[in-house]
Amino acid sequence: MMRLTRIRLLIVVILAGLGAVAWAAPADDARLAIIKKAQEQQRTEQEKSFKSVPLIPGEMSMDKVFQLTCKGDTFVLTSNLPKAARGNRQVRVEIKGLRGTSLLQVTDAGRNGIQYFALNNYVYDDESAFVINTNVNWDAENFSISRQVQLPNGGGGYINFNCQLNSDGAGKATRQLVLNVNINDGKKASRQINVSGPDLTSMHRQNPEVVSQYLRPLLRELQLDYVMAADPVSAWQVFSSEWRPTDKSVDTLQKILPRLDADSYKEREAASRELEAGGLDLLLALVHQDKSSLSPQQMALYEQVLGPMLKLSGQEAQRLGQDPEFLLECLYCDDVRIRETAFAKLKALCREATTGMELPDGPAELAKVVDQLRERIEGKPSKRLSTQPAGSTRPVYPGK
Repeated sequence: MMRLTRIRLLIVVILAGLGAVAWAAPADDARLAIIKKAQEQQRTEQEKSFKSVPLIPGEMSMDKVFQLTCKGDTFVLTSNLPKAARGNRQVRVEIKGLRGTSLLQVTDAGRNGIQYFALNNYVYDDESAFVINTNVNWDAENFSISRQVQLPNGGGGYINFNCQLNSDGAGKATRQLVLNVNINDGKKASRQINVSGPDLTSMHRQNPEVVSQYLRPLLRELQLDYVMAADPVSAWQVFSSEWRPTDKSVDTLQKILPRLDADSYKEREAASRELEAGGLDLLLALVHQDKSSLSPQQMALYEQVLGPMLKLSGQEAQRLGQDPEFLLECLYCDDVRIRETAFAKLKALCREATTGMELPDGPAELAKVVDQLRERIEGKPSKRLSTQPAGSTRPVYPGK
């Protein structure tokens, strides 16, 4: 795959209501009749083309269709689809948890690579919209997820989540996330909300209400909850004071420390590289090392090695260790120790909310548990993106 200087992650959602904007009046028979008639007309037209697209037998999970991961400052889309669902053609697939008709095209780019990915989903049975169309597209330069909703009153809106990698002219790439929200109920002037941050974690901490109300429900409905996982390096720093290094890592550290104070520059550098390559257990032993026993040279290399792992101030790390929202985000981390520690702290902080709750293994079960925990802790239902009138809790994409 060509080297990229600019990668965009764009998530666009067009819908009305967004959980906050209500219809002028509850649904009535006349309006529903109009919607149903329009839906049937569009469905009939589309089904003519749908029938010509080959159907892949069986129901697939969303994580088999595609997964989104962040490697450094690059978002990567991967897929575990069978060969029958790949190639220079569209196929129909049934995706667990996603209503409607889904069309898919995946073009490979060699060993374990993807050149082009496109998923288009159409829903015609929503009581508040003519049609709901969700699209996922990825190629060498762009990744986008979009949802369009045609509404009978002419209103609408969008959520635009945009991530860009830009060169500063000196060869250094910087990343900026921007979340734009536009709401128009068809009667009043549009309302706009714009927030940004260098990463999801920072943007969420700085704008918790906006991210929780608009971005998180979108990711949840697309089964991308894990994208909101806490930064594992920050989680490591927050919990490292509570973890204890193994005896083996402590012994290894004691053998390396004298070499950090050696007269030979090469020996000091070799010891430093050995410390960096020793893994988190060895770094944990270094965190718990008595600093008063270190020489100035050892202390300098101590800070050099641990610097990238200590991005938070001590006060902020302590605060996050008592923040239920951060602990919930930690439940999506890959590191089992981070998940278990976060869950244990949640149980200690929120005894009533966590009563009878256990930490599951599977991602689907985990998403449900996190939703339940958040609802119990906040004392209100988790927000869902919806085109329904105010008071309705039915999401755009409920489970089948």
